[in-house]
Amino acid sequence: MVRHWSEEVARRYLEREGYKVLETNYTCRRGEVDLIAKEGEMLVFVEVKQRKNTAYGTPADAISAAKIVKLRHTALHYLIETYERDDLPLRFDAVLLTGTAKKYGLEHLKAVF
Repeated sequence: MVRHWSEEVARRYLEREGYKVLETNYTCRRGEVDLIAKEGEMLVFVEVKQRKNTAYGTPADAISAAKIVKLRHTALHYLIETYERDDLPLRFDAVLLTGTAKKYGLEHLKAVF
């Protein structure tokens, strides 16, 4: 189950684009990934960020180096727990939303970290 409207918008967007969403809010001791999807044979770990406006920075500005480290650790945990291996093709994407649930802009950045 998604935790925020922006994650639901991102999930629906990815599905419309042909992705198969495998997990929402996957959590382990080391961190959390908003969405895990599959595009062909590629596993895609997706961070979703939303800001009402850019007065204090863009949604991308909210993805810190510490968050990236946590995402990588969580992705590794998912691979080992789910597939019992750590050598599958993967990438990290970001879906960035600016606005409100009623009116927003969406940007999908692929292979960003």
